[in-house]
Amino acid sequence: MYILLEINLSRKHLQWGFSFLFLLLFLLFLRPLVAVPVGYVGIILEHGKVQKTVMEEGLHLRVPGYQEIVYLDCRVLSLEMQTLASSRDLQTVNAAISLYYHVDPSHAGELYQKEGISFEDNLIAPIIQESLQAVSACYSSRELLAHYPQVVAQSSKIITRRLAESHIIVDKFNITSLVFTSPAILSQLLTNRDCSQNIGEFAPLDVSFL
Repeated sequence: MYILLEINLSRKHLQWGFSFLFLLLFLLFLRPLVAVPVGYVGIILEHGKVQKTVMEEGLHLRVPGYQEIVYLDCRVLSLEMQTLASSRDLQTVNAAISLYYHVDPSHAGELYQKEGISFEDNLIAPIIQESLQAVSACYSSRELLAHYPQVVAQSSKIITRRLAESHIIVDKFNITSLVFTSPAILSQLLTNRDCSQNIGEFAPLDVSFL
């Protein structure tokens, strides 16, 4: 009788063990726990709808089948790009741009809702191009170099303001090179004293022609 009782208890323990193991595997399959990496935030989607609150870095619980988490990098990121602009005297200039920026973590959900994950191509690059074009149109080819610091400052101010409207913070902006389409214009610029001084004082600025 004692032997039979021990066998029944062992079977029950075994059944409980299998049930617990099955439940554990089922929960692991559903992945109710999410780990947000350092420097990221977790954007919460409930049936595809973006929520206002975000998950900060660390371990969090989610509702499987109802909530989906999208990770968005909020560290300082860099963007190097080339863009065309025209001076006031209708000379085409190819400018190399360097931008350091980061996403405001508290508004990352709004940015994702409006622009998606590819906001660098859909939002940042067009704003840089439009802003630089607007600024360069106020200067002649010679003035773009003679007043290089002002060109950078004005472009940075416009870009910073426009990106801030979409909760993107500019950490550093610079124009690293200017490529002019006319060799004659370049020769004239380099012989201009004000332009030459600015090139030396505000390096790195690479000036050349196509």
